[in-house]
Amino acid sequence: MTDESGDSDLRRRAAWLLGMLALVAVLLVVLLVLVANGGGSGGSGQDNAGPDDTLGPTSTASAASHSSSPSSASSTSAATSSHPERASCPTKSTCALDYDIGDAVAAINAYRTHNGMQAVPGKVSAGAAKCAQHQGDGNCPDGYAETQVTKPTGKSVVAKIEQRAKLGDASMTSFQVGWAFDPGSKQYYFVVAHDD
Repeated sequence: MTDESGDSDLRRRAAWLLGMLALVAVLLVVLLVLVANGGGSGGSGQDNAGPDDTLGPTSTASAASHSSSPSSASSTSAATSSHPERASCPTKSTCALDYDIGDAVAAINAYRTHNGMQAVPGKVSAGAAKCAQHQGDGNCPDGYAETQVTKPTGKSVVAKIEQRAKLGDASMTSFQVGWAFDPGSKQYYFVVAHDD
């Protein structure tokens, strides 16, 4: 009877230890997934998002941030610290990004305030990102402008498309942006569209 009791106690301890190991393994997997996705902001659902779905943080630069240098207001973007400086794609094909890698929302509003216009709400949208992914070929938002750059900075895309995109238009009330990355050519594609 003593042997059976000892075996039963060993089995209980082994089962308890196995349960604890399984719990630790689950916690490690969750932690790794969160770290790999940059804190849970992964873009796995971007293919299901509609063209008006917001994929990234909305940012509005304050009109009070008016300065002599457009780059000084770029720090007002809510996404500044939540995304990497370099993009990567799951395959060798061009992929749409679900965040504002170059802080273009802040750069556009810095451009507007620098030129005496009011800052307006901007957002990252799936429609603009898909348009950028296909380099303006396909289902793009109305009134869009597209460009490509080798380094993803809002200042560089604003300089390239400020006139075509009518970024200084007084009637502009909001806008959407989208980025895509081509791993082969190391090019970044950018699209901006007025929401009006």
